[in-house]
Amino acid sequence: MKNSPDASGAEGGGSTFEQFLEFVPDAIVGVDRAGRIVLVNQHAEELFGYGRDELRDHGLDLLVPERYRKLHPRQRGSFFKRPRRREMGADIELFALRKDGSEFPAEISLASIEWNGQTIATAAVRDAGKHRESEREKTQRRAIRDLESSHRETVERLAAAIEMYDPNSGRHLNQMASIAALLGVELGLDSGRVFLLRAAAPMHDIGNISIPDSVLRKPGGLTLEERNRMELHTAIGHQILCDSDSEVLKMAAQIALTHHEWFDGSGYPRGLKGEEIPVEGRIVAVADVFDALLSDRPYRAALGARGAIALIREERGTHFDPDVVDALLENLDEALALRG
Repeated sequence: MKNSPDASGAEGGGSTFEQFLEFVPDAIVGVDRAGRIVLVNQHAEELFGYGRDELRDHGLDLLVPERYRKLHPRQRGSFFKRPRRREMGADIELFALRKDGSEFPAEISLASIEWNGQTIATAAVRDAGKHRESEREKTQRRAIRDLESSHRETVERLAAAIEMYDPNSGRHLNQMASIAALLGVELGLDSGRVFLLRAAAPMHDIGNISIPDSVLRKPGGLTLEERNRMELHTAIGHQILCDSDSEVLKMAAQIALTHHEWFDGSGYPRGLKGEEIPVEGRIVAVADVFDALLSDRPYRAALGARGAIALIREERGTHFDPDVVDALLENLDEALALRG
């Protein structure tokens, strides 16, 4: 059984942000306003040769050669301070220092984020001497920058719009997205694609903002007219999210359109079948229903884990992709743990 996206190494499993930092293809180091290292991912451990506990609460002097430490702070480069807004995503180059004393030329991208109630500077670091970016890796780096420039603000705004209708949806969106990332790892998606999936999945039902409250919260069954109105949320969500240059929003638009397609072709809106449905849509279909079955809804009480799994098994091969269902069943403990 593979590790889940929860394997951040932080106490208590780490925040959702820390969890998907493990899928980022760069070493990530976060520094607070006092200059102390407060955030480290696995790639940073591997690149610099330090364990997380060895880096946390230390200054950046551990990671830079002596000659940089002697410079006036303004001459050291943006790596040593919280980046200004105009510097976010900017690349800088300098030499970095490993634990064994060896130096390497480092490419560094900066971002300022809110984390655990404080503003920290983060640096995405890679060894420029050994690594030359492929087109796929460039896409992944653009995706990481999207998290700051596009996803972070856009998702928060769109999720807030959904929560106006259902205050409990925020928790559901976070949980199902974490489960979707777990399934993506199990199905062999590369780390960059899993990162995009985790970021895009919470927007799958953004089209619900167009659905009348009387339909969205109706405690009983829907009429045919109400059902038809409800099903429009897939196309509306796609319309809201499409035509963007953001890799995150492109995937989110695709998921919004396809997460109600059924593996046997009987879903909506286009009646896609099998692998005609993008794998991200097939993954979110399972993660969304699984978490929803375990949550209270206006029209029914939450099911227990046994009941939810029985329903998922029953619809394996009809509603759901068998491979995705198998990935969930093989990692059921991890999936349930991601629900908190």
